[in-house]
Amino acid sequence: MDDFRKELKEIRESQIRMESDLKYHIRRTDLLEKDVEVRSIALKNEVDRIDKNVIELGKPIAFTDVLKIAATVAALVSSILVALKHFKGL
Repeated sequence: MDDFRKELKEIRESQIRMESDLKYHIRRTDLLEKDVEVRSIALKNEVDRIDKNVIELGKPIAFTDVLKIAATVAALVSSILVALKHFKGL
């Protein structure tokens, strides 16, 4: 009977740890999804701003605009890679 109680206690402790891990991964996933969403919106806004300047105002694309898009794309790709690494580790 003592063995049964000991095993039951171990199962409960394991369940508590798994629930804690699951809560952590859910929070982490939510943060990663939000980060990717924010960076995607930033990229879209930057491209839209440049489109407006080029199409509506007839301005050429400035080198600084190209650098801003490249930096935004790099940040977005980085966020996606972090998310993929996180999901792979689950």
